[in-house]
Amino acid sequence: MNGRTGRIEERMNEWNEKQQQQREEWVRYLEDHLVELRENRFPLQNLHTLASVYFGLAVGSTDPKASHEDRIEEFVGGDPLLVNAVMLALKNVVWRADIPDVYTVSLKYSKDRMPWIVCPALASMDLIQDHPELLDEVSDSQRSKVLAIYYCYMFITRDYEVGRACHDYWLQVNPQATLDVLYRCAKVVFRNGSESLQGLYELDRIARDIPGISQSVNNTRLRLLGTFPARILKRQLMVFDYLIGRCLRYSDEKKLETLADNRLAMKSTATSERVRWLVVVALLSDGQTTEQLRDYVAGREIRVQHLAEFLNNTSTGIGMDRSILEDCRSPKLLGCLIELLGYSFRPMNLESFKAVEVTLGLCISELIYGLIRRLSGIDTKETNDILTELAGNPRLARWRNILQQSQEQQNTLSFCI
Repeated sequence: MNGRTGRIEERMNEWNEKQQQQREEWVRYLEDHLVELRENRFPLQNLHTLASVYFGLAVGSTDPKASHEDRIEEFVGGDPLLVNAVMLALKNVVWRADIPDVYTVSLKYSKDRMPWIVCPALASMDLIQDHPELLDEVSDSQRSKVLAIYYCYMFITRDYEVGRACHDYWLQVNPQATLDVLYRCAKVVFRNGSESLQGLYELDRIARDIPGISQSVNNTRLRLLGTFPARILKRQLMVFDYLIGRCLRYSDEKKLETLADNRLAMKSTATSERVRWLVVVALLSDGQTTEQLRDYVAGREIRVQHLAEFLNNTSTGIGMDRSILEDCRSPKLLGCLIELLGYSFRPMNLESFKAVEVTLGLCISELIYGLIRRLSGIDTKETNDILTELAGNPRLARWRNILQQSQEQQNTLSFCI
């Protein structure tokens, strides 16, 4: 055995001895506080440690496949009295009076802080989720607090299933009240500058997996869009675009149009957001408001960049399984987008680039190719006139061959018909 190996083993032995000593101290501490454990009065900071052990998050946790109760049993040295007391204390957390309210939980999350109650509350949800009689005992006010923790910190345990069954049960009992907690959390989080909320992406799963909830989910998405500040931050745009994409696909068009009109009417609305709402209104009006979009974006490179990022995010971004332009059949709007984007982005061949080199320019080039194909697939005189105009536009010289080929293909198709 060389000296280096010996030092490593010595340090490992010291570390193991220290861990064992700390566990023995914990066992003595728990024995002295059995009453607090059983009466739901155990200090939150120490309850957090027990919940971390429960989830296998504590330093020195052993078998990652061990059950939650087995981890607690190992931690307390196998004493069944202590195991029962600790499991009872964790199970009863949802009834504790010191759980912060929805606003406080959301505010701490927005500031990258985590209350001591988070892991214990998630452990409690995990322990009661298979017992409807216990779930029904949790008051509405307590449910709201616990759900706020779930929506803000649901991934903290690294197990995406934790608390889900509990959440889904309460959701089916009262969809409006449950999703209102998500809205209240998002309102605080987004208006304090955070870029996302863990529970936001649960909406897709909820709409897909829980019968009869889709309409409530669609209404919630619209409400969530309204929580973003008018001066939206750049880091918030990805989740903002995700919500717009979902609302365009699933939500009430009249309500979405009203929201868009209201945000466009606000002088304080950021340029990045205004570009997005102009696209939304153009899509909802089947291209009738295209000129408003053109007038606002044309010739302004920063606004063109916002347009490109928005269309890219709503085509290939997180959670997007289809482009917002997929159902667009307006020659005027398609032509406008080709014109606005084509001025700034050149044709690029995807096959000539390695995957690691994929850029916004490459993505928008592919998008423009798609827009041209979609436009040429609409067999009308208006479409032919727009293609002719685009092909003759000197600022689109780099796209001229592609536009002319598409126009020829359209003419051939028309002739054959």
